[in-house]
Amino acid sequence: MLILNADAVKVSQNNIQGNSDVGILIFSDGGIFKNNKVFDKGIDHPNSCCDVGIWDGGDDNTVTNNKVRGFDVPYEGVTGDKNKAVP
Repeated sequence: MLILNADAVKVSQNNIQGNSDVGILIFSDGGIFKNNKVFDKGIDHPNSCCDVGIWDGGDDNTVTNNKVRGFDVPYEGVTGDKNKAVP
């Protein structure tokens, strides 16, 4: 899921499953991202750029109470609390 220039957006209660480089990629400001489940399955391509569950590249976003499984890096740029990396 790519969130691009959607300032003050609310993204919550999504179940995202599959094989991706990034589960949720945020390039917006002031959004709320909570209660999402992002689960990666399968083998990544050897030339893939990254393997990140939720990547916050914006400012002043609230990222809380999310669950990520299967990514090499569960959270990048996320400072919110109550986020979990599920084994």
